[in-house]
Amino acid sequence: MQIPVANLTRYGAIVGSVLYDTVENRFTDSNTVCKRSLPVQDYLDCTVNNNSCITVVGEIPARNMYVCCFGDNFCYELREPYLRKFTISNMKLDHENRLQCMDGKLDDLSYLFPDDRIEFVSLFWGSNQSSKGIARKFSARYNGKLCIVKFTKGNNEDLDNELRYKQISDLLGVNCCQVYVSEYYGKKCAVSVYAYGKEDIYISFKNLNRTVEQIVSSFSPEDKRMFDKYLLLDYILLQQDRHYSNLAVVNNGLYPLFDNGECLGLGSISSFSRNFRTYIERLDRNYLKSLFDPDERMYEYLNESQKPLVRNEVAKIW
Repeated sequence: MQIPVANLTRYGAIVGSVLYDTVENRFTDSNTVCKRSLPVQDYLDCTVNNNSCITVVGEIPARNMYVCCFGDNFCYELREPYLRKFTISNMKLDHENRLQCMDGKLDDLSYLFPDDRIEFVSLFWGSNQSSKGIARKFSARYNGKLCIVKFTKGNNEDLDNELRYKQISDLLGVNCCQVYVSEYYGKKCAVSVYAYGKEDIYISFKNLNRTVEQIVSSFSPEDKRMFDKYLLLDYILLQQDRHYSNLAVVNNGLYPLFDNGECLGLGSISSFSRNFRTYIERLDRNYLKSLFDPDERMYEYLNESQKPLVRNEVAKIW
């Protein structure tokens, strides 16, 4: 009996299946992924029926990593010990307990991963739906530091905005997690580095199960002021997707801003963001002006369509 494990699609159409033969106790060779024809821009989509099933599509010999497809159109690098935790559609263990591809030698796909500072750690199963869709992401290390690698929800503008937000926050003295823009498997991505270590206690506002007012009331005067800076920066940069899941505390103190790409006119303003905008509009103007001064240099980071949007928001406060 042959059991279908996965559908293989190209350009959205099913072109084959990964089948497991229960009589011969093996995956059928003729229906596994053809590595030599793996597209570079139109990725082979391995839509698996089981989230724990993966297909190995290549390797990076210099790094002792395998390139694997996890049931969507993104590939990831995995080391062999981690690979063994999954059901693999086209690999088996040889008599010396080594992984062996069932349909020939794996192609070297090193060229698909130009940024060797990104090291895959695990899939990120959580997802946040917004007006721009769901961001694909995974946990990784960047230069040895834990981070989230995130791909675009649309045409990469959200990834560019992540970097713009970070550059402007640094200019205006607003705490923000370190962000890099890079490439992974031929796809542009944003790398957001965690600002806490394994000994720290990180909790999102959402998981505190308290209102924003209750959370902020427990902050030090410095953190309360920084929180207002967060919301003021969100205001002038037209942040559309600030919510309880991308605000957080670490060791009971305010955590730097992160997940900032959906701003500068990209997408519709969420209900949470509208509430935060209303909060800023009700604060005393002199107090707001004391938080930071708009710096003309920040417009250097914006494109031509974004500059008038930000100038209009700045004019509402200053």
